Formats: sequence, structure tokens, C-alpha cells
Amino acid sequence: LVLKLMRVLLLTLLWAESAATKSRSLLQSKLRTSRCEGPTWGIWIDGKDATGGSEAYGANYSSLMKHALQEVYVTAGETLPADLKDRSMRSVQQFEHLATLLEMPLYQDVGLLEMDVHAGKAFQGIYGCLNSSLPKEEIAKMFRTELDSIYDAECILQGAKPCRRYWLPRQQSLLRLFESYHWHLARGDAPLPLLASLLKGLALLHPMPDRNGRSRLLLLQLELRRLKIACGTMNFNNNNNVYVDSVETLTGKLHEGIAMYNMYNAGSSENPWLDRVNVQEHKSKFPVHFERVLSDCYAKHGADIGVGLLPG
Repeated sequence: LVLKLMRVLLLTLLWAESAATKSRSLLQSKLRTSRCEGPTWGIWIDGKDATGGSEAYGANYSSLMKHALQEVYVTAGETLPADLKDRSMRSVQQFEHLATLLEMPLYQDVGLLEMDVHAGKAFQGIYGCLNSSLPKEEIAKMFRTELDSIYDAECILQGAKPCRRYWLPRQQSLLRLFESYHWHLARGDAPLPLLASLLKGLALLHPMPDRNGRSRLLLLQLELRRLKIACGTMNFNNNNNVYVDSVETLTGKLHEGIAMYNMYNAGSSENPWLDRVNVQEHKSKFPVHFERVLSDCYAKHGADIGVGLLPG
């Protein structure tokens, strides 16, 4: 009896300690995100271009992104509907509103591998070039995600290009992607790999003629604050690497971007990517073993219209 009582007491203490730890962690997360700062240029200027300063991509670029982020921060405080379908549709509407903020129309038909536009043709050319030069598993990693993305990467291992999972108009395709995202979140899956998968899924849908990278960056900032994961990111690369990085690599880079944002907001007087040590650590942590092949394929098929797939 004494042993039973001691066992019950021990289990109770362990449960209380676990509950307290979880509560402290949640409280710390809420406190961290409740003190989030406003927009800073290091969010939208890639770390690799930080030496160009706040207007490295032009004054209009920075002005547009700063205004859009201010609205994104307000949207992040919105409570989404409880129903999965309604919640997912609200996320679709929020994403489509980002296109409005970026002054971009939306395509009706999506799917980068089938698009008969410059970006689609360039991507198709680059993909064909890579497919003839790299191991199939490396190509599959570029398309594989944890969500119901438009392409099934496993077909690549059988010698084919990625299989199209569904042929739906833009809004229905976005809805399937966001439904998968919210379903996995509700199940308790780790959010950062899901966000990495969501970014890759959106990149392959390519729903706008231009500024797709900026729309994904804005959505990332929205979700990080909505989920109370972090206040934001200061990534080394906000765009082109999403096409070629695996979900695992992209997740690691999101962790790094969050750490850089936190470093800046902890009192650093300058963008942390201006420190060569941070840049070198990034390159050491995320080496690109097939960079020469990527560079050659990009030069042959994408450089003339600015569709770059070079990671970093």
C-alpha cells in the first residue's frame, strides 16, 4: 500500500512538473510575441544583400513591403474559425489579400510545371536540365512536402516528372493546400516544417505573375505571429532557395532566420547579416553540394527573365 501511494505521489509530481513546464513555455512564447516590434527592413531584404541597406531593392520595394507588413501584423491577431473548411478558406482569403497589398493580379490556372508563361517555361527548362544531371532523390527532395501539394514527388523516383495530384483552379488548389496545413497543425505536428512545406507548395502553385516570393514572405510573417512562434524572420534568402531546398533544409533556415530576427531585436544596432561571421556560419551550415549544376542550368534557362533557383 505504501509503495502504491508513493507511486501515485510520484506520478502526480511528474504530471505537475510537466504541466508547469508547458505552461511556462506557453507563457514565454506569449510574452515574446506580445513584445513584437514593427516592420524592419531586414525582414524583406535578404541577408545576402544586406550590405545594400534598407533600399537594396529600391525605395518602392521597401515602401510597399513595409505597408503590407503593417497590415499583416493586424491580420495576425485575427481568430480563425474553428471549422477546418472555414478556417482554411479564411487563410485562402488572407493570402489572396496579400496579392492585393502587393498590387498583383491572381492567375486562374496554377502549376509551375505546366504554365505557358515565361516563369513556367524557365522553370520547366531548369527542371529538365537538373533532372538529367542530378540523382533522382535530390530532385524528389525539391518537390516533397508534408502537405497535400499540387505535385507528388515520388513519381520522380520512378523516372518521371512530378505527378500532378489535382487539376483545380487557383482558389480550390489553395484551399486544398491550406486544408492540409491546418489539419496537420490541429493534429499537433511541428509547425515550422509545416510552414516550410506551405511555402514550397505555394511556390509550385505560382498563383501570381510576379511578387510570389514576397507574398510567401508576408504569409510566413503572418503565420509566425498568429501561431505565437516568433515575431518574424531575417532570412539569408527569402525566395529562390524555396524551389530547391528540402523541407528539412528550409526548416533549418527558418530557425536561423528567427534567431537572426531575435538577435536584432535584442538590442543589436545593425542587421546581423552584416557580420561576416554569421554569413560564414550560414554557408557552413547549409552547403550546396550541387551548386555548379544549379548555376549552369539557371544560366541556360532562367537568367534572362530573372527566374533564379539558386539556393543560399
